[in-house]
Amino acid sequence: TGSYYEYTGSLQPGTYYFSLYQIDGADLQSPASTGSFSIRSSSPPSPPSEFPLWIIIVIIGVAIGGVVGFVFLKKSKSKKGIPIDIPKKAIGPKIKPEIREELKLLDYEALKDKSRGELNAREKTLLVYVKYLEENKDYIKAAGFLGEMIVIEEILGNSEEARSYRQQQIDLAVNGLDYLKDQYEIESKEAALSGDYSKALELYKESQIISENLKIYLKNQESSTPEEDIIPKAKEPSVLMEEAEIVYSCINDLITKYFDEIGIKFYSTPVIYTDTQDKIHGLILNDDKYLVEDLDPSIREKIKAIQIVFSEEITNENVLRLCKNLQREYMILIIIGIKWPIDVESLTFKIPSEKKIKYPKNLKIYHYELFYKSIGLKGAYEVAFKEIIDLYDKTELETLRIYHESSNIKIHDTQELLNDLREKGLIKKKLSEYFHS
Repeated sequence: TGSYYEYTGSLQPGTYYFSLYQIDGADLQSPASTGSFSIRSSSPPSPPSEFPLWIIIVIIGVAIGGVVGFVFLKKSKSKKGIPIDIPKKAIGPKIKPEIREELKLLDYEALKDKSRGELNAREKTLLVYVKYLEENKDYIKAAGFLGEMIVIEEILGNSEEARSYRQQQIDLAVNGLDYLKDQYEIESKEAALSGDYSKALELYKESQIISENLKIYLKNQESSTPEEDIIPKAKEPSVLMEEAEIVYSCINDLITKYFDEIGIKFYSTPVIYTDTQDKIHGLILNDDKYLVEDLDPSIREKIKAIQIVFSEEITNENVLRLCKNLQREYMILIIIGIKWPIDVESLTFKIPSEKKIKYPKNLKIYHYELFYKSIGLKGAYEVAFKEIIDLYDKTELETLRIYHESSNIKIHDTQELLNDLREKGLIKKKLSEYFHS
């Protein structure tokens, strides 16, 4: 017969000892055999689930800290600590089976007296841990533990391996900044899709600030590392559209949404002339006499449409060219200066006194600020318009391109203009019947 003791309580992490006895039929007890077992903490390391703005400083501090630690160890093995700061605790996904507990970052003092075998075993564990952290996009901790691996390799006398780990640490810092930039872009796309364009542009602006910080960080790395080190270069924005056309498209998105809300249809880049390469960026049919209040009364009632053209070159020569190609007797031509001449203080540009301008009464040349005020942009729309111009002035073209591509605004195109004129009985087949007659 046999008996046993069952413990139903909970055990805290630690080491426990036990004894086993065997009792025969005569109730004689054999000598005890002893044993022990240990219970470890099962708390997993938890990468943070989001990257707030302060992470930029932490990532840069981590990577630069690793470099500083590397330089100090070369000069003196007696320096204490690794100048790396990492968050103590965060919530995240469950850790992989091969990583049983959250590792603690060790400094030089904790490593210098360990044997070569212990250091090699520690580094092997760190390799697995760093890979896990990187896969979970916890770049802060990953860069921190790479700093410890640099110290281990320096203690072992492997300067080339230490240099390699330092480069990996720099790459992690770059990846961390890129990841943070991507998070802002994702959020700004969502804001754009929901119609909150002011927030979308603000988030993209934040993403560009991160890009600038990344460039500064890489430049600092170049100045603090040996010439033979390979430093990754900051990514240059890819421009998929002509520079000026990017800002024009963004403005058209914004104006289309605004006009839709007040019941006016704004046709974006309609193709109504086939004999010129100059584009009309916007067109409004003059059903409600919109923007023509200050026109000469003798022509006001005859105006068929308002043509809007954006230009970054407000000069007499360019104005003459646009008038030659786009002006028509019963069409208003409004030229909007996205960039304005330095020597012109007024928000309007004086119309050149040239015979080539056949219809000076039908011509207006506005600074962009006067334009958005004249059409009544206020509040979030005004803020968004200014942000578009600001991003363009700073040549942040990639931001503008993404803003435009992420927009879900339905643009009123040439085909829609054709259909609308047909429905109103103004034409039968072609646009030229209305605009060229």
